[in-house]
Amino acid sequence: DDRQARFAPIHRIRDPAMHFAHFAIGMGPPPPDIQRAPGMALAQSQVQPGQAMTAQEAERQLLEKTNAATQALINNRLDEAMRLFDEIIATNARAPQLMAAAHYHRGIIYQKRGAFNEAASDYTTALWLDALPDNMRARTHYNRGTALDNLGQQDRAKADFDAAIALMPEMAPAYNNRANVLRRMGEYEAAIADYDTSIALGNPLPHLPHYGRAAAREALGDIEGARADLEQAVSLAPDYAPARTALADLPEAPSALQSPPRPKL
Repeated sequence: DDRQARFAPIHRIRDPAMHFAHFAIGMGPPPPDIQRAPGMALAQSQVQPGQAMTAQEAERQLLEKTNAATQALINNRLDEAMRLFDEIIATNARAPQLMAAAHYHRGIIYQKRGAFNEAASDYTTALWLDALPDNMRARTHYNRGTALDNLGQQDRAKADFDAAIALMPEMAPAYNNRANVLRRMGEYEAAIADYDTSIALGNPLPHLPHYGRAAAREALGDIEGARADLEQAVSLAPDYAPARTALADLPEAPSALQSPPRPKL
């Protein structure tokens, strides 16, 4: 598969500043602190008679559950993480940052499981809540773009990659994935330009843009350029079978010195 990184980084919310700390795939510095939402409280249906809960206690409880859910996701305990994020979202707390983060992380779980419609829906809700910092919004667009690409919705996927790049121009994987969409649309020159940028930005999986650029170059008839990219992809990731197979199947470039066949008399 030439799509990069099924999901962007996981973020943990740290008490008390609700700081979105950066985990997993390295894509720049951690996002800035997010100010606490004033007056956060759980929905009334969650507070039973005789169990009155102050806003501070509710906030503390929700933060603890959010941290536990995020840690479960980091450790790939997906069932536990899903259950906790479901519970957090069900509280309907008046805390848009926490709710947006919960939908973002649940979207990652859906995406890891191949449930791309559900993932795209959660990412859409996270964006609709309009409470994420720009770099986390960029990652949400990136994640939704990869989900939509898996669903074959190339125009919408490209729009999400456009948005991710506008918000976070140094996100090398977004250029790679947008290039894949452009290549499938037949826009080979534009795809090559995006692959170039992805490589120049130091893509953490550099064999992928080399592999994709090879396909675009082959489509344009640049067999030797395609060969050079595939050889580089194999050199960078010897176990990446698609590049090895494509290299073995690549036709020989016609020689400029080769004489055309004589016409039959």
